[in-house]
Amino acid sequence: MFPADLPTLLVRPYEPADEAGVLAAMARAYGRAPTPAEWRWEMQGNPSGAFAWLALDETARVVGLVAARGARMLFEGEPVLFALVVSALADPQRRRGLRNPGVHVRTLQAFAEAVGGPAPERVPIVWGMPVPETWRIANKLLKLEAVRTQLVLSTPLARLVLAAAPGVEVEEVQHFPDAVDGLFARCAAGRGALAVRDRAQLAWRFGARPGVSYAQALARRGTELVGAAVFRPGDLDGERGVGLVCDWLVLRDDAGATSALLAWLAARARDAGVETLHAFAPETAPEWRDFQSSGFHARRLRKNYFLAARSFQKRTSMRWLYDNWYYTLGDTHVV
Repeated sequence: MFPADLPTLLVRPYEPADEAGVLAAMARAYGRAPTPAEWRWEMQGNPSGAFAWLALDETARVVGLVAARGARMLFEGEPVLFALVVSALADPQRRRGLRNPGVHVRTLQAFAEAVGGPAPERVPIVWGMPVPETWRIANKLLKLEAVRTQLVLSTPLARLVLAAAPGVEVEEVQHFPDAVDGLFARCAAGRGALAVRDRAQLAWRFGARPGVSYAQALARRGTELVGAAVFRPGDLDGERGVGLVCDWLVLRDDAGATSALLAWLAARARDAGVETLHAFAPETAPEWRDFQSSGFHARRLRKNYFLAARSFQKRTSMRWLYDNWYYTLGDTHVV
């Protein structure tokens, strides 16, 4: 039962005509809002799609929002969709707390009922990276469970350990070519779950984002594509002016490709005037070992992010996701 004094709300899917109202609601809730171009990139440009539900009050003002970024995944070798929650808000004047949550409950429930469900018809995994201040809402209302406390891999450039990379050449590119689809297919072999990194997805994520520039590189051994990486300078976890390893896709156990791309990242970082590199990788993935062998060390984030998810299919547990899901900074909305 909802409280008797809860104002009349209309809860429905987002439509492009709602843009101005959504941006105004985000500005009220967060003190800032994306630009119209940034919002359209998020909601309309993604080859994997996007999901958003609104709550409107009796004056048709947006007072609640849940927005999520779609991600085409290979999940045990089969194509499915995951959804990353990028915004979940209630108008500051309508917040009621966990005991009487009102707008949050109705918007989040509508979103979950419309989007979540077993694959392939629905989205089997909805996830996010809440900080402690938002974890209670994510856990209580959206029913996200913790997969892990997220760690960051970091190294000063002076600590990088670069092995020999005979025969591997790195080329910086403006756009990833069609051949990156084949690299992704080979890197995906044997993985439990990872987001599709084909040309269309990478072009949207790193080539089309308004106001943000990324450097992209390919590693080749002869004519064979053996790795790809994405870099940009930026801020992370309260640290300003750091080097961000935004994406990393390298054939397993290819030490030469790993070393060559790390050398490119270090050169890019120096050119940008930054002195450290930071990356995300699950501690259960071989990339974790590769980064640590190259001088990176793991530490907790100051904001104490959780990787949290809700599974809408019984066969997928948080433990399975912990053990089998590969992701990078580029899979999140952090960079």
